[in-house]
Amino acid sequence: MVGDDLPDVPLMRRVGWAIAVADCSLELHGVAHTRTEARAGRGAVREAIERVLRHNGAWADVLARYEAP
Repeated sequence: MVGDDLPDVPLMRRVGWAIAVADCSLELHGVAHTRTEARAGRGAVREAIERVLRHNGAWADVLARYEAP
């Protein structure tokens, strides 16, 4: 779950891996397990997805889809 502000706190407390974007509200700092380096609207969700895929060992499969035959 990726969040950036107070309405995201209840769900972030319920998920296994709460990710806050770099420019999130200060209240999320204590709730999120991880924060992105990128800000909201500047690649934060893409960064979060890549982290999850790498963590799950699926990043190489994603990259393979873009290799030339």
